Amino acid sequence: MGEACDRFLWTTRLLALVALPLASAAGQNCDNVTDGGLISGDETGCPALGYDPAPILSVEAPSGGSGALEIVWISTTDDPNLPSSEWDPIPNSNTLEYDPGPITQTTWYRRCARRAGCSAFVAESNIVVKEVNCCDNVLDGGQIGFDQEYCGLIFDPAPLENLALPSGGSGVMEYLWYASVSGPPFDPDNGWFPITGSNAPFFDPGPVIQTTWFVRTARRLGCTEYVGVSNIVVVEEKDLMELSAEVVRPAPCQGQPYGSIDLTVTNGLPPYTYSWHPDLGNVEDPQNLPPNVYSVDVTDSLGCTASLTVDVFSLDSFDIELQARPACFGLNDGWARVEIDGGPAPFQILWDTPDSATSTLIANLAPGMYRVSVTNADGCTLTDSIEVLENPPLSGQIGATNATCTGL
Repeated sequence: MGEACDRFLWTTRLLALVALPLASAAGQNCDNVTDGGLISGDETGCPALGYDPAPILSVEAPSGGSGALEIVWISTTDDPNLPSSEWDPIPNSNTLEYDPGPITQTTWYRRCARRAGCSAFVAESNIVVKEVNCCDNVLDGGQIGFDQEYCGLIFDPAPLENLALPSGGSGVMEYLWYASVSGPPFDPDNGWFPITGSNAPFFDPGPVIQTTWFVRTARRLGCTEYVGVSNIVVVEEKDLMELSAEVVRPAPCQGQPYGSIDLTVTNGLPPYTYSWHPDLGNVEDPQNLPPNVYSVDVTDSLGCTASLTVDVFSLDSFDIELQARPACFGLNDGWARVEIDGGPAPFQILWDTPDSATSTLIANLAPGMYRVSVTNADGCTLTDSIEVLENPPLSGQIGATNATCTGL
């Protein structure tokens, strides 16, 4: 601390320009400042546009020591790393803040401080630069392409192409690409990160593992801001395809010996191609299928695939058998019964009796024909009839044999 400003104290130029009281004796003791404080005000402008930089502000005043503060500002237009003796003192710059006024070249500034009665400006602040930089920047960011889609865990997209170069301004073009996994809008300070080494009008992203957005920015050499912003392109991870199927099963009992498959594809990117095993052709919903186990591989336009196995089996068949016992002559005591072999259960039974009986056995029947319908859980129905007969009336004869008594 204090080296740069202290050296200025002894230059003829400073002594001539800065009217600050010096101690009468070189070795006079004083309670000098110990910290030069902080200043702020870095900025960039262009003299062609009337560049008058903003004042340099005091963030923290010099501190330490006692007595009145005495200030002098110094500047250089060469190199802030040069010896302090080559910096220039600024006349009448004796306040904590300083307004440089218009400048035509880049200038560095520093504030120096001491306590009244001390001979040396031992406290110096940080350096502030007012940069002169006139740039003829781009006006349009151009166009890039193209959006891409993929499925799976990892994808290596094709390089992003330049469709139209940035335009406007003059000078060498500079590029910087940004990427984001959160998406638009483009904001370099929120969710977008610059890609190191992306200094060309085109860009090869390399493998990605999730949906990622890209944008190209551009500026002219000598400009600080990348004001040319292209459109945004996305390399999008699509949801994996999912397959489901509704099956119409063969039902021979209903006169329908063949089944069909109604396939549904969810997600993926149409159009789809279908590969069935056994071969049914490139169709989504095959018809007229005999009972069998079928599998299908579906491929979308991205080359993503999904598979499904479908069992087209016949509805369960069943048989019915009727039995009956005759009624006694003149009585209503016959019965009929239906026996069911096969499935699937449950079964619905309906007799054509006055009470529409629904049990397997019906009793107290008069002689006659009885019809029954049996429907299984698949909706197949079998119908049959049986006759309850009537036994003939009982008949008999009574006869007598005369007894002969021997010996009478």
